[in-house]
Amino acid sequence: MIYFDNAATSFPKPSAVYSEISRCLDKYCGNPGRSDHKLSIDAARKIYSCREKLADLYGFSHPEAITFTYNATYALNMALKARIKKGCHVLISDIEHNAVLRPIHKLAEDGLISYSIYKSGSKEEVIDSINKLIRPNTSLIVANHYSNITSITLPIDTIADYAAAHGLKLICDASQSSGVYPYRLDTGKISALCAPAHKGLYGIQGVGFIINCDTLSGNTVIEGGGGTNSHDKAMPTFLPDRYEAGTANTPGIAALDTAVDFIKRITVEEIGHKENLLKNRFAEGLGSIKNIRIYGNVLESGGIVSFGHRYHAPSEIGRYLADNNICVRSGYHCSPLAHKTIGSGDGGSVRVSLGYFNTKAEIDKALSILSRYN
Repeated sequence: MIYFDNAATSFPKPSAVYSEISRCLDKYCGNPGRSDHKLSIDAARKIYSCREKLADLYGFSHPEAITFTYNATYALNMALKARIKKGCHVLISDIEHNAVLRPIHKLAEDGLISYSIYKSGSKEEVIDSINKLIRPNTSLIVANHYSNITSITLPIDTIADYAAAHGLKLICDASQSSGVYPYRLDTGKISALCAPAHKGLYGIQGVGFIINCDTLSGNTVIEGGGGTNSHDKAMPTFLPDRYEAGTANTPGIAALDTAVDFIKRITVEEIGHKENLLKNRFAEGLGSIKNIRIYGNVLESGGIVSFGHRYHAPSEIGRYLADNNICVRSGYHCSPLAHKTIGSGDGGSVRVSLGYFNTKAEIDKALSILSRYN
């Protein structure tokens, strides 16, 4: 089997990740922060260890400000709703995932906020588009750093500089860039960064997180027990407890803790470099196959290529590749804004998303199989 669906979830994981899940379940899977016994204490220590490793990976000095969630969708919803005030105006990009578009649309539909969509492109084009849309009540910008359907990227550092200069909060969706882009968050220009464990960080499904870079005690999205201040009716005001209600996914966080060790050993830069080389090899070969159209600028960052066929729907190509033991994703990939931006048309696109464990031989075999589908 050839696995080219890493933008959905990375596979395989480093072998140590699987081992740590088993060790957690066998040795220290108590309820973290709830009891004084060893299993509970060891679970809490492992979770804090993961906060510390993530903080170091992202160039951030406050591990206690990292909130664990179920996935990046929960993280983005929480980050947005904690920072949005009634009557404000929000800017989102034209490559946002539904994890941003849908909560923003719902808030606008309920009459709580208004929003506008700025254009992706070069640094100058992005800032020009934001400048044309900004209003006196604009308070927040959302930026999907790397698109989940093409190699389109947003100039996150430029947007961060702009937001800081104009007193705006910035939420970064790092779902596709985490693990391949070397973030340095201690500048304070990004208010919150959200990501899942199971994609470029090589953890497992069921864990996401928010790195809260601003001083925040905003609206809560879910309330409940957290092991501290149990006598209070309101959620704690301090992080991470304010946004972590209920029992944490200790095995999933333990897996992420181990996965971060793998990433730091290989380095984010090396992983990103390898994925980009594989992406370029695939895109170059794909460009020589007749009736294929590649969407977006493949020379930008990331390991994703989306394409369509002159005569066959994306779903047909997806089934053909699956029948040949090649795993890709076809359709709209939960990102209709981005598909509108790239002009993919009916049916969306076929997405090939590469990871660190893919090889040149797999690229060449997949291209050979695709070249016979005409």
